[in-house]
Amino acid sequence: MRNNIDKIVNIDNFIVFNILSKLLLTTMTRITIEVTDQERQQLKILATINNLSLKDFILQKTIGDSDRKPNAQTLKAFDDVKKNKNLTKHSNFNKFLKDIKK
Repeated sequence: MRNNIDKIVNIDNFIVFNILSKLLLTTMTRITIEVTDQERQQLKILATINNLSLKDFILQKTIGDSDRKPNAQTLKAFDDVKKNKNLTKHSNFNKFLKDIKK
């Protein structure tokens, strides 16, 4: 029994090692944006206030927090779409916009 547990642990460690290796070997890409000096200063201040690097602050504000989970209303909407229930059809985009502004 102990030998089987050792094998499972070794397999799990191997999987974790492979995942970590892939994460560490991820290539990075540089992105450049043009902002005014004042905009850069404001971003730096906001990042500092939030105890984040400028990169992490921008990523958090644009991509968001991956730990966030959908609420019950969102989960119900996902389920409705899968089941093709409670859906409203529109003949054009303007009618769609008018309907969602109600």
